[in-house]
Amino acid sequence: MRVITLLFILLTLYGCHRSTPYPYALTHFSEKTQPYLLRIVNTGFIGEKNYECIGILDSLLTDTQVLDLTRCEIPLLRSVALNIVTNRTSIDHYEVLMDHLNDTARVNWFFQCASFEWTYVSDYMLINYEWKSKDSRDKTLRKVLKDHNYLEQAYLKLGEVKQDTTYYNIIKTMAQRDIRMRAKSHALYALAAYKNPADTAFLLDVLTSESYYLDEAWFTLVKDYPIASYQPILAHYLRTFYRRICDKDLALYDNSVEMYFNAIAGYKNKESAALLTKIFFRSPIVPCTEDTATYRSYLYRAIVKNDCPLYSKMTKIARPYLEEREKLYTGLSVDSISVQADGPVVFRW
Repeated sequence: MRVITLLFILLTLYGCHRSTPYPYALTHFSEKTQPYLLRIVNTGFIGEKNYECIGILDSLLTDTQVLDLTRCEIPLLRSVALNIVTNRTSIDHYEVLMDHLNDTARVNWFFQCASFEWTYVSDYMLINYEWKSKDSRDKTLRKVLKDHNYLEQAYLKLGEVKQDTTYYNIIKTMAQRDIRMRAKSHALYALAAYKNPADTAFLLDVLTSESYYLDEAWFTLVKDYPIASYQPILAHYLRTFYRRICDKDLALYDNSVEMYFNAIAGYKNKESAALLTKIFFRSPIVPCTEDTATYRSYLYRAIVKNDCPLYSKMTKIARPYLEEREKLYTGLSVDSISVQADGPVVFRW
């Protein structure tokens, strides 16, 4: 009886081991690859500083071995393996991609020389994958939105989603999810595009409570859907705007500055005219030694683009200024040249 019980326990444990999606420990892989695998694990992140190791592993691992590595228990090594797999024509890596969309282990990604960011294994895979056709990429996008819309890459692709009833409930769920604002703002914009009055109170609440983190996507939302109740948020944000412009650690990028001015100017009413006048006639235009000429151009373009009688005093100053700057830079720009790269056309996320 004891023998039968012991055998049952062993079979159960074996079955559990086989059922795990990531059954392979580091010791499963060959001795010649382990120094490079260990170096990546000890470094603690994926990305630029591990490219040399990844290149060596690519030359050492067979197709079978690299597929095993995509099922390693160590998330960093799964990310490395998925990166290698996607560059091999001998593997049906599209199916591998689809099978790993639910890999939500987090890895530390080193990129752009000195930046670190925590990301899902599946998010990293989507960023680096190359599809052979737009249809296959769109199929992946539909799958991600339907079953894996918690991924940050799902949020960042909402701009490509057709605004119909098919995705409304999905987008609303995404907008209500607790996720960092860089991603969430895309869901809020997509939700606003449905122009459902029932969503206005929710959108206003988020815009108000998270006003410090307003960025390009938020300002675009207000510009494209200029509901009167959003306007006070733009005025309240001005103090934060100046602070973020002058503090490099708070990183308010140029696109956000431009969209902030456009969001204000788009209202074309007394309140927007008063706020623009306050910014327009401030000297200097921002309270620090940043690139004031660029910021001034963004402001002036927003006013001229949204010209109305209430802005006439500012337009008379802004228009000649922009015309002079255009003359100054005429002939200095280089036409963009489209170069067809050798090899098949690929589609990125």
